[in-house]
Amino acid sequence: MVNFSPLSFLADPLMWLRAVSKYRATWTASPDFGYRLCTKRAADSDISDIDLSCLVYCVGGVGQRCVPSLLREFAAYFTFHCKLPDDGNRSIFVPNYGLAEHVVATCGENDGLIASRRRPDLISCGSDFIVDLRIVDVETQGVVADGSPGELWLSSDSVAQGYWGKPELSDATFRARLNPDDGNVYLRTGDEAFIEQGRLFICGRIKDLIIIGGENYYSDDVEVAATESMVDAVRPGCIAAFALINTDDDRLLV
Repeated sequence: MVNFSPLSFLADPLMWLRAVSKYRATWTASPDFGYRLCTKRAADSDISDIDLSCLVYCVGGVGQRCVPSLLREFAAYFTFHCKLPDDGNRSIFVPNYGLAEHVVATCGENDGLIASRRRPDLISCGSDFIVDLRIVDVETQGVVADGSPGELWLSSDSVAQGYWGKPELSDATFRARLNPDDGNVYLRTGDEAFIEQGRLFICGRIKDLIIIGGENYYSDDVEVAATESMVDAVRPGCIAAFALINTDDDRLLV
């Protein structure tokens, strides 16, 4: 493994790709905004010394929802300029899902960028699971039908024991039970998701849901839309959307 500080990356995003080229890395990972930063910085830089032909896997997501447009933009640019491998299906990318409560790694999609039929803006972040995964109705705590959204619950040996010094929160989060009870205890991830044809799609954080005029909006959806529509105005990863509460009317702040 070759590691460096995230602050060093932010100061010089192309250092990451130069490290890949120098050490002939086959695997690397970044939140999606990292790929976008590299694409933007490369447009004004000399990248003739970067050779990415060694890469086999580029992991995306890494704690955030994958944004396919950012990954495709990166692939198009660096395939042309730096020999990034491309089979036409963008299968070099491995969108993944993980969280600290499950020792980060949970699952990944090994077949490239596969969009949901129900929501084409979302891409699969896992299939062929080796963890016990359920999509659950938060009200009834029962498993929902395939294709229906609900909270993602996990059960596996990688689930942590709990939050330090917070026994009640740990019991509610790390030792949830289904209705009807199947004998297992589950980690409540707090993420809304759905399963479509055996693949996992993440909608967003339930606690970050924005309700305006009786309609539900995920903060991720708003942030992605703003980033894609205002490329020159919004720095990658430097945006937040949320509702303004305790006012006379519903307001969205970005």
